[in-house]
Amino acid sequence: MKKPRILADTIREKLDAGRLPREDQVKRWVGYGQNRPCVACEQVIISSEVQHELEFAAGRIVSMHIRYAGLYEAERRQRGWSSQSTRPDTVAIITAALIIEGPLCLDGIAVKAGFGPATTEVSLARIKNALILRRDETGRCRACRTNGVVFSLD
Repeated sequence: MKKPRILADTIREKLDAGRLPREDQVKRWVGYGQNRPCVACEQVIISSEVQHELEFAAGRIVSMHIRYAGLYEAERRQRGWSSQSTRPDTVAIITAALIIEGPLCLDGIAVKAGFGPATTEVSLARIKNALILRRDETGRCRACRTNGVVFSLD
């Protein structure tokens, strides 16, 4: 007998496949369905259902049932792809990556620490408030070996 699909698995699979955006949305509208398909389950969101419509920086707009919108945001936060990620150890892990590996570019920090770029940027702003965070516009990243903007701790 085939196992029923779990809603969260659908979100995870679509994020992994790149069929759902990983970045933060720039706008969110919540209202009743407008007979558009849900990007998560691919079923029409009818007018008696609550719909979340998310707009992204590149202009892409996606619609989701309310149940998928919450799971989508929770999964992005858990993976560190959301600027709203709430893991308490995020700043500590990024600080450790800078101490051990620095100097690193933004992508290098994200890879070494295991978080997305949005979470990394928010964490760097927090680190800057507590430690001396050096930003070098023409440095070399120790992770990817590219020249450009790199960060390190003094």
